Amino acid sequence: MPENIKILTEETEKLKKENKELLQQLQEAKESLDAIKEGKIDALVIGDKQDVKIYTDKTADKTYRILIEKMHEGAVTLNEDGIILYCNSGFAKMVNHPLQKVIGAGFRNFIEDASIERVNNMLQQGWKNNIKDEVYLRVNDGKVIPVLMTVSALLLDDISVLSIILTDLTIPNKAKELLKGRATQLENINIELESANKELSTFTYVSSHDLQEPLRKIRNFVSILLKDEGNKPPKAGINFLQKTQETAAQMQKLLEDLLKYSLAKSSERIFEETLNSSSKCNVM
Repeated sequence: MPENIKILTEETEKLKKENKELLQQLQEAKESLDAIKEGKIDALVIGDKQDVKIYTDKTADKTYRILIEKMHEGAVTLNEDGIILYCNSGFAKMVNHPLQKVIGAGFRNFIEDASIERVNNMLQQGWKNNIKDEVYLRVNDGKVIPVLMTVSALLLDDISVLSIILTDLTIPNKAKELLKGRATQLENINIELESANKELSTFTYVSSHDLQEPLRKIRNFVSILLKDEGNKPPKAGINFLQKTQETAAQMQKLLEDLLKYSLAKSSERIFEETLNSSSKCNVM
């Protein structure tokens, strides 16, 4: 007998629990029906583990719905209290919530705390003017994503609503940071190249200038030997001395040209306006 009482007690508790769940579902259904009657919503979302279906009021714009659902951006419609009357699957994916959990919820529930004040200002100003700014959404898994939020007021079925479009900036921001890093890296490389060019120019100038001195001495010594009538070398020696002097002269000319090139690279460039080739010239 005690075993039967235990079984009956467990069954009674189970029935009570099921009854409580049914009463809760009935209350939710009643609230949804009341909202439909009062015109607060124009769509119902029915979902299970495999599929989500949206049932819209007959007066809703079917073409508009299809367009919004095809968008890659998130689309949200709010009433004056900031309640989500409608959102597309794109926004539900952004915040990582089931679509049926998003519609009817407060829009601010999906905003990161750091962006709440900015979003409140945007929603307030959005009734008068179109406005856009970058804010942060709070995702269901605890992550935060940056989005470009655009707010504008619309009149749907004689009811004023706020239309919000949200564009995920995660990938563009990463690309922007990557480009910024590359630009900084390129700037550092340019600075290093400029420094190396200056060092090279200085080295070229000093080297070419210093190397000319021994060449001048070689040419001077050869000239003395060729002009010395008393100790004039044999014909073969004179030929070698002349070749040496010519080679030293060529080397000195090369160093002078190198020096001029170094000075030209390091000096400031001054551009002057010249006659355009397409201009007509009067021939006298």
